[in-house]
Amino acid sequence: MNGGRLSDDEAMIQGMALLRAQIASLGAGAEPPAQALRMIAMRYPEEAERIEAAWRLGQATTVTAVLGEVEKQFAEDTAE
Repeated sequence: MNGGRLSDDEAMIQGMALLRAQIASLGAGAEPPAQALRMIAMRYPEEAERIEAAWRLGQATTVTAVLGEVEKQFAEDTAE
């Protein structure tokens, strides 16, 4: 038992879900979701930075596209 701590994979999955849930607030001037970005950055730090930058610019399409790239890469990485 890991004492209730999430594995990197579990954290990554939760981070992606958190980010997806918060994309709707992107245009409302909300700060980027720091917790979700930290969870994603554990495995994909460059992509997390790209997501944060696009979020700050209000580029929902870019945020969604990069998140899609991360989800695809994560699926490929964990399928091996």
